[in-house]
Amino acid sequence: MKTVGVKELKSEVSAYLLEVRAGVRVLVSDRHTAVAELHEPCFDRSLTVSLNAPLSDWARSRTVRLPSSEKRKLEISPVHQPDGTALKLLHQDRGKTGS
Repeated sequence: MKTVGVKELKSEVSAYLLEVRAGVRVLVSDRHTAVAELHEPCFDRSLTVSLNAPLSDWARSRTVRLPSSEKRKLEISPVHQPDGTALKLLHQDRGKTGS
């Protein structure tokens, strides 16, 4: 993590943004007190409350990508087969006889 003063950040903002895009976290200080942290957006902050620590770290490092929206129910399939069809096909595929 890099630390930069407000004055230097203002004069070199483009250079620091390039570093942030490359994954560097930049701590911004004002009169030797940290006031902000710059980093790439990596996931919805509202999700962090429900995440465990390793998952949060993986999301931040882009090892995993968190969903961008809530889960929703799937529509009912338009395909309808008699009960037992999947098992019958599985047995046929495996060369088993009988039901």
